[in-house]
Amino acid sequence: MALVILVLSGLVWLYFFIPPQITLNESVWVTANKNTINRALNDSSLWKQWWPDTTSDKLHYNGFSYQPQLPGLYAFAVNVSNNTTNGNTVLSITEKNPDSALLIWRGVFSTGNNPFSRFLKYREINRLTNDMKDILLAAKKFLSKPQHIYGIEIKKEIVKDTLLLNTHSLFSHYPSTEEIYSLINKLHTAARRGKAPVTGYPMLNITKKDSALYLLRVALPVSKPVKEQNGIVIKRMIPGNILVSDNIQGGTGTVDIAFKQMMNYARDLDKTLPAIPFQSLITNRLEEKDSTKWLTRIYCPVI
Repeated sequence: MALVILVLSGLVWLYFFIPPQITLNESVWVTANKNTINRALNDSSLWKQWWPDTTSDKLHYNGFSYQPQLPGLYAFAVNVSNNTTNGNTVLSITEKNPDSALLIWRGVFSTGNNPFSRFLKYREINRLTNDMKDILLAAKKFLSKPQHIYGIEIKKEIVKDTLLLNTHSLFSHYPSTEEIYSLINKLHTAARRGKAPVTGYPMLNITKKDSALYLLRVALPVSKPVKEQNGIVIKRMIPGNILVSDNIQGGTGTVDIAFKQMMNYARDLDKTLPAIPFQSLITNRLEEKDSTKWLTRIYCPVI
């Protein structure tokens, strides 16, 4: 009889002192822009790059399955489940300042009505607290480096007053390497005639004007002005902030992808472009025929 009373007392304790629902709430600061984090979490292909368990193609961790519901806007529903427990959670992004944000993960889990299983679920759900911490820390490490999201390393620099020789031309097709360097060589010739030393790599921007025309603009940094003639004009870069990529190795397709990612980064930071972005042609593409060896740097003036 005493044993029965003891067991019943234990069941009563389990039923009344273990809540029918448990709320989990974990958070971590991430050194990244709110929009950058939102872009990364909306890309399902990136999740496995930072997920702490790499043994499965799916998002599993310590016996639980995680299913993010994409897309989302600064908040993402994530279903968390195993054979006995199921809960809906929300992963949300709250901005602290332009360069950091708080990643908050909240969820509510039911322990059920059965006093025997309630204790087991209680232990299992509480174990999820540590799992969620592990996952958030893995996300923080990945999201804090923009190159993981955009595929290129981007630095913020200050533009110094730079003098440029400029010229442009319209084409009914995407300009070839030979056509690009024909314009660049025109600038080199003007610099030599004006005895203006070249101070940097050639600069390039190609813009599709409509369905039929491409506008090719090239520039060459020089140390002093020359006579403006034959379609060559003198311009100065606007002093201020500029985003600069690392060296991009590869041909036109690789550079175009990196260029689009630079534009994504600028938009995610809510930046305005006071001047056109451009490519800096580090490798002379006429001399190096192997496009896989070309080096290009991307510059994007911003305010």
